[in-house]
Amino acid sequence: MQHAGRRAEIERLDAVPRLRLEPRSDAVAAGALEALREAGRRVPEDVGIVGFDDSSWALRCDPPLSTIHQPAGELGRAAAKAVLAQLRGERIETPIMLDCPVVWRESA
Repeated sequence: MQHAGRRAEIERLDAVPRLRLEPRSDAVAAGALEALREAGRRVPEDVGIVGFDDSSWALRCDPPLSTIHQPAGELGRAAAKAVLAQLRGERIETPIMLDCPVVWRESA
């Protein structure tokens, strides 16, 4: 995953001189961070980057990656609850909304 993010960002850097990077998995964002560094871009001074997951990847990056926290436990519980309700023939309300706060670190 990290290498895929790196390759994709190198291609995008060649095409666009200044970027705004969208949230993506922390692993792919870590690869993008590496690609930015290789291209001579400074994070966050030149380009800000935010990942998605709030995984251990975010803390291993230099600079530490800002990320959107994915509440995996809550997500699993909500999915299980919805499946069980459907199996009982109950109607479930959609969409199911979960809190996904931004965890600000030094990359953005």
